[in-house]
Amino acid sequence: MAFLPASLRRGLLPEPPRSIPRDRLWRTLARALHLTAMGVLLGGVAFRIDEARLEPWILGTLATGFLLLGFDLYKSCAWLAQGSGAAFLVKLLLLGCGFLWPAQRFAWYLAATVVAGIGAHMAGRWRHHPWLPWGRVNEDSP
Repeated sequence: MAFLPASLRRGLLPEPPRSIPRDRLWRTLARALHLTAMGVLLGGVAFRIDEARLEPWILGTLATGFLLLGFDLYKSCAWLAQGSGAAFLVKLLLLGCGFLWPAQRFAWYLAATVVAGIGAHMAGRWRHHPWLPWGRVNEDSP
């Protein structure tokens, strides 16, 4: 992202990436809540539960999803140009398709869940592999 001013580039792509105190604890709690809300929501869509009854689970899934996204972007926006960020973007695309084609919503949401699972658990060399030049991260910078 050489086209960005240096100060903005340092803010978006710090080297090394920023750290969050007790990162693992907060991410684990947020992910557990996200998986819980998303699981209830996916089940509700599968069994055609009224949308009004699913609203708390929709909001919970969105809130915890934004929290997880915030953790990743706070560390470095380079995450979006790596394998796990690519999986996230594909997941968003699939969720958007579920919104656009509600008759097939369950299939789209199920596909998004599969992509998210693969993105979260693929080998580290794929998860952190940069697919754009600005996805490279130097963890050892002073």
